[in-house]
Amino acid sequence: MADGRIATFTADWGFLLDALSAVMIPGGDGDRLFDSRLLPATWAHDNGYYRFFGYLNLFVFFMLMLVLANNYVLLFVGWKASASAAIY
Repeated sequence: MADGRIATFTADWGFLLDALSAVMIPGGDGDRLFDSRLLPATWAHDNGYYRFFGYLNLFVFFMLMLVLANNYVLLFVGWKASASAAIY
Protein backbone atom coordinates (compact mmCIF):
# COMPACT_ATOMS: atom_id res chain seq x y z
CA MET A 1 0.00 0.00 0.00
CA ALA A 2 2.16 2.76 -1.28
CA ASP A 3 -0.47 5.46 -0.82
CA GLY A 4 -0.83 4.90 2.95
CA ARG A 5 -4.12 3.00 2.96
CA ILE A 6 -4.55 -0.03 5.20
CA ALA A 7 -5.04 -3.32 3.39
CA THR A 8 -8.27 -5.17 4.07
CA PHE A 9 -8.44 -8.87 4.76
CA THR A 10 -11.59 -10.92 4.45
CA ALA A 11 -11.90 -14.56 5.40
CA ASP A 12 -15.17 -16.08 4.31
CA TRP A 13 -16.27 -19.25 6.00
CA GLY A 14 -19.03 -21.70 5.35
CA PHE A 15 -19.89 -25.31 4.79
CA LEU A 16 -19.89 -27.25 1.55
CA LEU A 17 -21.76 -30.48 0.90
CA ASP A 18 -20.18 -32.30 -2.02
CA ALA A 19 -20.13 -35.95 -3.10
CA LEU A 20 -17.29 -36.95 -0.76
CA SER A 21 -18.89 -35.20 2.21
CA ALA A 22 -22.18 -36.93 1.47
CA VAL A 23 -20.39 -40.28 1.70
CA MET A 24 -18.48 -39.42 4.90
CA ILE A 25 -21.32 -37.90 6.94
CA PRO A 26 -23.51 -41.02 7.30
CA GLY A 27 -20.50 -43.02 8.44
CA GLY A 28 -19.66 -40.64 11.26
CA ASP A 29 -23.25 -39.98 12.27
CA GLY A 30 -24.14 -43.66 12.01
CA ASP A 31 -21.30 -44.52 14.34
CA ARG A 32 -22.45 -41.85 16.80
CA LEU A 33 -26.00 -43.20 16.65
CA PHE A 34 -24.71 -46.71 17.30
CA ASP A 35 -22.61 -45.49 20.23
CA SER A 36 -25.48 -43.54 21.76
CA ARG A 37 -27.68 -46.66 21.72
CA LEU A 38 -25.15 -49.28 22.80
CA LEU A 39 -22.70 -47.58 25.16
CA PRO A 40 -25.00 -46.13 27.87
CA ALA A 41 -25.67 -49.63 29.18
CA THR A 42 -21.96 -50.35 29.50
CA TRP A 43 -21.08 -46.94 31.01
CA ALA A 44 -24.06 -46.69 33.38
CA HIS A 45 -22.10 -47.30 36.59
CA ASP A 46 -18.94 -45.45 35.62
CA ASN A 47 -17.98 -42.09 37.09
CA GLY A 48 -16.91 -40.66 33.70
CA TYR A 49 -20.24 -41.30 31.96
CA TYR A 50 -21.23 -37.67 31.35
CA ARG A 51 -17.72 -36.57 30.46
CA PHE A 52 -17.35 -39.40 27.93
CA PHE A 53 -20.57 -38.59 26.11
CA GLY A 54 -19.85 -34.86 26.27
CA TYR A 55 -16.50 -35.34 24.56
CA LEU A 56 -18.03 -37.81 22.11
CA ASN A 57 -20.58 -35.20 21.01
CA LEU A 58 -17.86 -32.56 20.80
CA PHE A 59 -15.73 -34.89 18.70
CA VAL A 60 -18.58 -35.60 16.27
CA PHE A 61 -19.35 -31.89 15.94
CA PHE A 62 -15.75 -31.00 15.07
CA MET A 63 -15.45 -33.99 12.75
CA LEU A 64 -18.49 -32.75 10.83
CA MET A 65 -16.85 -29.33 10.72
CA LEU A 66 -13.75 -30.96 9.28
CA VAL A 67 -15.71 -32.86 6.62
CA LEU A 68 -17.95 -29.95 5.61
CA ALA A 69 -15.38 -27.12 5.67
CA ASN A 70 -15.20 -25.05 2.50
CA ASN A 71 -11.80 -23.44 3.20
CA TYR A 72 -8.48 -24.41 4.73
CA VAL A 73 -8.84 -22.34 7.89
CA LEU A 74 -12.09 -24.03 8.89
CA LEU A 75 -10.63 -27.40 7.88
CA PHE A 76 -7.63 -26.78 10.14
CA VAL A 77 -9.84 -25.72 13.08
CA GLY A 78 -12.00 -28.83 12.69
CA TRP A 79 -8.93 -31.04 12.38
CA LYS A 80 -7.20 -29.72 15.49
CA ALA A 81 -10.35 -29.51 17.58
CA SER A 82 -11.46 -33.06 16.72
CA ALA A 83 -7.97 -34.32 17.57
CA SER A 84 -8.02 -32.57 20.94
CA ALA A 85 -11.53 -33.88 21.68
CA ALA A 86 -10.38 -37.41 20.80
CA ILE A 87 -7.55 -37.23 23.35
CA TYR A 88 -9.92 -36.96 26.26
